Amino acid sequence: MAYCKWSDDNGYCDVYVAGDLKRGWTTRVAVKRHPAGRPMDSFSVIQELKNDPGKALRKAQEAHAACMSWEKDNPKIPISHKDAGAEFKHVNPLEWS
Repeated sequence: MAYCKWSDDNGYCDVYVAGDLKRGWTTRVAVKRHPAGRPMDSFSVIQELKNDPGKALRKAQEAHAACMSWEKDNPKIPISHKDAGAEFKHVNPLEWS
């Protein structure tokens, strides 16, 4: 089960924290991130329009296409932090080892 994942905050989350098979937790820190200005992706649109599935699907497809187009023109940028690209194992999601 993921506690925090890459897709949180419309793709601006730099960590992925999830329970692992050994009943501990693993935190992975991204190496790169999207520059500012990324359009809202499809998951957020679906959440907003969950009462009308047909409309939600169309809006989600449009949002995803816009996001993919934006990403082609705006490549990810390196994260300048000593832990970028690192992986940590810990007992719970709040404790670093």
